[in-house]
Amino acid sequence: MKKIIPVGNRVLIKVLKKTDDEFDLFVPERYATKPFRGKIIALGEPGLTDFKEGDIVLFKYFTGMQVYVEGDKESEYLILDVPHIIGKEVDNEKNTG
Repeated sequence: MKKIIPVGNRVLIKVLKKTDDEFDLFVPERYATKPFRGKIIALGEPGLTDFKEGDIVLFKYFTGMQVYVEGDKESEYLILDVPHIIGKEVDNEKNTG
């Protein structure tokens, strides 16, 4: 099986649907059909970002390039430039103190 590795300041994102796990962010109806949340699968250059594989991030609408991952026809993947990531989900318990 082939693996996709982004180049430079880019990340490979697996787009998450609301049904993948619980997420209580209000999204206006006009944006509800577009993906906006994903899990980082691979980093182009890990030292260039504050992100790591497995991070759940929010990204701008209508951005990135859709790619297909061999062996996973059910999921949607995007390669995004890091500046298009607008936030990262964090566990409140880990960030208190």
